[in-house]
Amino acid sequence: MDFTFENIGTNTFLVYEIKPTDVVDNMSLGMITNNKISGLAQTQFMQIDTKKYVKYNVSSKISVRQFFTGSVNKKRLLGVFTGIVDAMLSAEEYMIDPAAIVFDLEYIFSDVSTCDTVLVC
Repeated sequence: MDFTFENIGTNTFLVYEIKPTDVVDNMSLGMITNNKISGLAQTQFMQIDTKKYVKYNVSSKISVRQFFTGSVNKKRLLGVFTGIVDAMLSAEEYMIDPAAIVFDLEYIFSDVSTCDTVLVC
């Protein structure tokens, strides 16, 4: 997956450019862009000319890989596991295919202060 980061003011977005060969589940895309789904990053869909982008708001968050490079305590570990479980349960509730969720430690994001964790779909 080819993600890039984009900073707009104080917000940080993880950006994915949808390639012409990608198969997009429009129902799932509609669900993640029009609803605030617990455990999943806030999502925006953009189209500029023929290019399509999905942007995930990851402001004030770092990747779980970075999150676990420091000292790992019970709160951090449980925060990540709780976020992953919450995302999976919410995805099922919103009829999002679990295979569409990215389980790469570079693209799972946690808030350092609260240990809240979000995934990208």
